[in-house]
Amino acid sequence: MFDVLDISNNSKVGNLCIGDQQWECISGKYGKGSLPSGIYNLNKCYKLEFVKGETEAYTGKEFAWVARLEPQFETDRTGLLIHPDGNKEGTLGCIGISKKENDSEVFYAILDLLNDKKELTVLVNK
Repeated sequence: MFDVLDISNNSKVGNLCIGDQQWECISGKYGKGSLPSGIYNLNKCYKLEFVKGETEAYTGKEFAWVARLEPQFETDRTGLLIHPDGNKEGTLGCIGISKKENDSEVFYAILDLLNDKKELTVLVNK
């Protein structure tokens, strides 16, 4: 669940909660703003090869990675992801894991759940 705690400046700030763990995140600030509220399916999470000028936004403390979010409702938004909040603070609508957090922990937590369930449901509130 992405538990939204604050909405301002075309963005949402909150916590990504997986089991009893949680990590501070941001969604939006750029493009069409924050991720729309609703239910998403997540079934792919993978590392990216670092490519200068292309993957900085997805690069955390250790490596670049993304998890794909599939909206389960009508929206014109595409390409929505969970990823480290690399380079500048904020995203184009994805859930960006704060630079203060250990984003590789999130990557491995998602992978562990996907190994068990093959697909996860993500709720974005507010």
